[in-house]
Amino acid sequence: MAKAAEAAETGVAGAAILDAHRLRADFPIFEQSFHGKPLAYLDSAVSAQKPRQVLDALRAFYATSYTNVHRGVYLLAERATERFEGARETVRAFVNASSTREIVFTRSAKWEPFVKITYAYTDSDQLNALAGGCTRAHAVQNSPLEVR
Repeated sequence: MAKAAEAAETGVAGAAILDAHRLRADFPIFEQSFHGKPLAYLDSAVSAQKPRQVLDALRAFYATSYTNVHRGVYLLAERATERFEGARETVRAFVNASSTREIVFTRSAKWEPFVKITYAYTDSDQLNALAGGCTRAHAVQNSPLEVR
């Protein structure tokens, strides 16, 4: 399996050059072809394809540790919470955040998480205005959010 770090080479002025063929090898979905041509998947981040390493980690988690995080005092919940917080630390290091408190996991990559975070910093009228703008932009996919 290729890894992103191994797939990068140094180019002009020390900039990394990614080897697309090595990166592509990490994604099992790209092992198939359609109409005799390799699959090209150009869709949104909401349905982004997962590399083999992510699929393997998810499979292992579901098979050995799947339970609620931060909600149990039994071994399985403690293990799940440790892995969850470990992922938060990995993301913190990757984006160079100063604290894991800056890393917020949400269920969606759409506008909803941003509205929820914004809610902590604004009053209801400001939030409704923001949510209204978001729902107009995504009217087909989302229903309006109203804060009372």
